[in-house]
Amino acid sequence: MPPEWPEWPKRPKWKDEISHRLAGLKLTATREAAIIEEFSQHLDDIYEEHIADGATPMQAEKLTRETARRRPKCRVTSTSEI
Repeated sequence: MPPEWPEWPKRPKWKDEISHRLAGLKLTATREAAIIEEFSQHLDDIYEEHIADGATPMQAEKLTRETARRRPKCRVTSTSEI
C-alpha cells in the first residue's frame, strides 16, 4: 500500500484539463462542476491503482492519461439532457 499522499510527489491536477475539454459544451456551471469533480475523482482512482501496482508517480500519470484518452468520447446532443 502506498504511503499517504502528502509523502508522494505532487499528484496530477486533472480539474483544469477536464474543464478545458468541456469548454464549448454550454453546460450549466453546476453541471460542469459535477462532471469535473466526478471525472477528476475517477482519474485519481486510476492513478492510485497504478501507484499501488508499483508504477512511479510519473509512470502512473502517463498511464492514467493514456487510459483517459482510450475511453469512448461522449456526445451531448442537447443541454436539456444534462
